[in-house]
Amino acid sequence: MILPDLSFLAIYGWDPHNTRVASTLLDPNFSGGLITIFFSISLCMFIFKKGFIYIFLASIFFAAIILTFSRSSYLALLSTTSIIGLVKSPKALIVAMLVFTISFAAIPQVRNRVIGAFTLDETAAARIESWQRGWEIFSNNPVFGVGFNTYRFAQQSYGNFNFDSPEGGHSGAGSDSSILLVAATSGIFGFILYLALLFSLFEIHFKNIRKNYINLAAVAALSGLIIHSQFVNSLFFPQIMLPLFFITGLSAKRN
Repeated sequence: MILPDLSFLAIYGWDPHNTRVASTLLDPNFSGGLITIFFSISLCMFIFKKGFIYIFLASIFFAAIILTFSRSSYLALLSTTSIIGLVKSPKALIVAMLVFTISFAAIPQVRNRVIGAFTLDETAAARIESWQRGWEIFSNNPVFGVGFNTYRFAQQSYGNFNFDSPEGGHSGAGSDSSILLVAATSGIFGFILYLALLFSLFEIHFKNIRKNYINLAAVAALSGLIIHSQFVNSLFFPQIMLPLFFITGLSAKRN
């Protein structure tokens, strides 16, 4: 709302987003992923503690996610509310679905973004191309990958960048899928180890999930982010990793 047009930042390598909540991250997709964590925590605190401030914050975060107009964030939101609803409060899931349906009907940009996912618009086509590039690099380096933090150079060697952006811009070092990025840079061995890490996180969070709001919030947020990270590289975005592992620590301590 303060700065609705970010097109002037395009010359510095940022995407020219317009009329979308982008926050200080300057990207609505990553902002949506981050806000999903806060939404999960505030909603779980309301369900367990019933304070007005918690549902107020959850409502603000919900509205902010809607206004990112980010389809990956919508999927993360759906996953998060579904888990919270199925585990603890079906009413929360019903209300969230109702509000999103109203938003879909009342806000043209929400409707256009959702429909665009099924008609393969420019953004969706670019993501598919990014997935194809990641899969190609992994397929040619399946055992150990190309090495951590070398994905940009691997893309350069495959000729994936154009003349106007020889280093791929800010996103050149990653893929539009965190899982594909792990596979491409560390191979099948690193991929298995990373899955083991994710499994261990779920193992920590699932203890007392029905009795502890932070455990439920952590499971919901992590599940949402895993889905979210298949469309942007959110599992390796520092501003998202920090709160995610912070609530992991709180969850482990409470267990």
